[in-house]
Amino acid sequence: MTRKILSFLDGIFKGRREHYLIVEERDGRFEATRAALDGERKNIFVLRRRTVGNPGDIRRPWRPPAKIIFSLSGQKAATAEGVIAVRRGAPGERIAGEELEQLVFKALWEFLNRYRPWAGKKLKAPDVDLILSDIQVRDVLLDDRRIFNPIGFDGREISFRLRGTFIGRSVLPLVAKFRSWGPVTVVEGGSILADAVPEDGEWLALPNEAGTPIYRRLEGESAFEGEVSWDIRRIAESVRRELLLEEEDLPELFRRYELGEVSDKLKRLMDAIIRNGLAELGDTVHAHVVKGHPESRPRVYFHLRLPLAPQAEWLKYLRGGILRLDERLERENFTIEVKEPAAGFSPTRDQATLALLLYSYDAPKYGFLNGVLRRRARWLIPGF
Repeated sequence: MTRKILSFLDGIFKGRREHYLIVEERDGRFEATRAALDGERKNIFVLRRRTVGNPGDIRRPWRPPAKIIFSLSGQKAATAEGVIAVRRGAPGERIAGEELEQLVFKALWEFLNRYRPWAGKKLKAPDVDLILSDIQVRDVLLDDRRIFNPIGFDGREISFRLRGTFIGRSVLPLVAKFRSWGPVTVVEGGSILADAVPEDGEWLALPNEAGTPIYRRLEGESAFEGEVSWDIRRIAESVRRELLLEEEDLPELFRRYELGEVSDKLKRLMDAIIRNGLAELGDTVHAHVVKGHPESRPRVYFHLRLPLAPQAEWLKYLRGGILRLDERLERENFTIEVKEPAAGFSPTRDQATLALLLYSYDAPKYGFLNGVLRRRARWLIPGF
């Protein structure tokens, strides 16, 4: 089953501009981005960007967004994607509507049995407090045939690739007011970004100020796998301590360093600090992967929100790849236009925003199945 999020030829984009509001939790604050997609012309418009202390400070857009996407940290949301296979009792008979309802119900029940205990442990929440905030069909196989609507077809086994997000009830106040603005989807941001990893990769490391969560993406499953203690502040803190600077001086120093406006001596010092920091990150992540999964050797990808554009030489320090969704978009002939109110947006640094913007939450081809699935989910686990 395909795992790519950029299925440009599958009808995700409908030839008209759609407006989105993307709210991302980052290091205890929230980035609110208003953006629009014009799929026919392959244009992405980043219209406005604002950092707030809590979502309640976000102002309602004058244009109602087609979708509101909440990307929460791994402490507040747990997103998993897995393949659930269901055997049919009468494989030679064509699937009717009533049987499809039962097949979907069995797949949903198995998904919950498999991932609800995992989500509770990850979120440190009792089962009674867990809410299934979103559930979707991502792919369907009837035996070895990919199919959009199984009604009228026969087969021995049907496999649903389901993607669901669990949250604790304490998260509901964060998103409550936005439900009157438009359709709200809540996801674990790292899990969505992991779907953007190229086909040669199995792991994604996402350093932040609290640590480095690691996601594993396999053919049959994609989810958070673990975390290591390396945090993104280490490099900037090393520079600050070495040069006896105040924290507020660091952004200007990194800007001048990137533009080549520092002395050779200072450049060599900063080169060494960055090199050592990235090598330490690479060693820590690879040690975690090898220790927990000695059979795994595929490429590890990294996404680093440093105040610097990624450099080619970083690859040898990290011993892995750097996620560049913006480069893949460029190869697909997309343009990204950043308006002045969104001047803080950077296509190289804000890979997660691009992934959330492009992700097809309700692919039209599975609209019918998603309708069946959500009816069952609302009956089984009341969400919001």
